[in-house]
Amino acid sequence: MIASRFDIERWNLSPWDETLRQIDSIYAEFESLGIPTVPSSRINAYRHAFQTLWDRAQAKEFLDLSLAVRVLNTLVEFHQLKTILGATKTSKNPDAWQDRLRTLVSGAEFSTGESNAASARDLQFESFVGAVCELSGYSVEFGEPDLVLSDDSQVFVIAAKRPRNYARCEKNFKKGVRQINGSGKPGMVAVDLSFALQADQCINTNDLRGGQVFVEEVANNFARMHQARLRNLSKGGNILGALLHVQMPVINYGHPTGPQLGIATRWTIVPLTDDENYGFLWVSEFCRKTEVGLLGSPEVAKPLAKPQRKGSR
Repeated sequence: MIASRFDIERWNLSPWDETLRQIDSIYAEFESLGIPTVPSSRINAYRHAFQTLWDRAQAKEFLDLSLAVRVLNTLVEFHQLKTILGATKTSKNPDAWQDRLRTLVSGAEFSTGESNAASARDLQFESFVGAVCELSGYSVEFGEPDLVLSDDSQVFVIAAKRPRNYARCEKNFKKGVRQINGSGKPGMVAVDLSFALQADQCINTNDLRGGQVFVEEVANNFARMHQARLRNLSKGGNILGALLHVQMPVINYGHPTGPQLGIATRWTIVPLTDDENYGFLWVSEFCRKTEVGLLGSPEVAKPLAKPQRKGSR
């Protein structure tokens, strides 16, 4: 049983100059923490990639492969950092989030440059999931296994994993199950499949819906293939489900004014509790609430079908 009732078909669009302002704002937020390494950090590398693309476009210069790869990967990292900073600004406990921001500065720019098992980008995914939940109305604490979430009616936990490759998916999931059972609280294992299944890949499409369909199929296909195994591994009675996350850069060649850049995101949640009715209802409610944190309020988001104006992404 895969909870797919809440498929979301909308796209948040912003002009390119607004994107540049946002990445400058993100850089300034990190700089304000007084971290001396920010100018040489991956945060500044993302800022530089966006600015270089803009400068090349204004000069009508060709885009080389190296810059193209940097910009496309930066789109995903930038989106996650923007969500995390949004949670930092609205949280009732901003100090806890700022402590995490200091750690996020370090590490390799992209997954291919990582050499250690526990990197800043692993912490970034954990923080991104927490930020989505914070922006969706949950109270978030950073503790075992990774995140402790609560609202007016419940307390549950999330173990967040970002496997480097397909072979490590099961090992990471099993570790998350052990951590949740050790916490004594009900919870979910969140697994980022983006790099395990689609490392350094980009979606090329003639319609923005193509990006949505692609990431949906990547996540849902993994759930269909491994649902029985995930259930078998989820012993102990505390595992509510598996949150499967896929996020990829998109180039849409079908826009009349030129290629668009964007990202496509998919959350597929597989209920794993023995009580299937309760599991589906719980997962459905979690999906409904976290739509806001993942994509913003529906009333301010633009529908996917509307074309994007020239110069936007």
